[in-house]
Amino acid sequence: MNPEFQTFAENFKLLRKKRGLTQSQLAEKIGLTKQSIVNYEKGNTFPTGNRLSKISEVLETPVEQLIGRENIQSRSELELLNSVQSKASFLAHYDIMTEHFTDEIFKFFIEQISTFSESELKQAILYLYDKRIQKEVDFYANDLAENIIRTTENQNKSNLDMDIVINPPTK
Repeated sequence: MNPEFQTFAENFKLLRKKRGLTQSQLAEKIGLTKQSIVNYEKGNTFPTGNRLSKISEVLETPVEQLIGRENIQSRSELELLNSVQSKASFLAHYDIMTEHFTDEIFKFFIEQISTFSESELKQAILYLYDKRIQKEVDFYANDLAENIIRTTENQNKSNLDMDIVINPPTK
């Protein structure tokens, strides 16, 4: 089974239960049969178009959360997260690095930049991280804006309601 659809099935069931709804109650609110809800939760089918939007609305949850965050992370979002994590890692290890690292290359590096104070070096490195993070924030914001525009355009073009059959019944 496609992991993307399995993630939806798990999230769908969890969110339905979290909202205190039975399968029948949810089916009625969405305008589907109880069997459709059962198929979604088992991962046998996957809703598209207005059905997915209606499910999102009734469960008061963004579509992205329903299908699983790992399935919607864009390249720009991942790069932004990596940049922020790099800076956090630097800050977390800064003191340990300067006290315990004895590698000859590190010593050479320290000698070459010894004209700067420790505070100046730390600020320079943080500045470089901030600059990279700002670049990733800008790229991510542009990417996100383009995705919103594309999604809006696609919603205006197509309002197909159907389910994707993942596991056809065997007889």
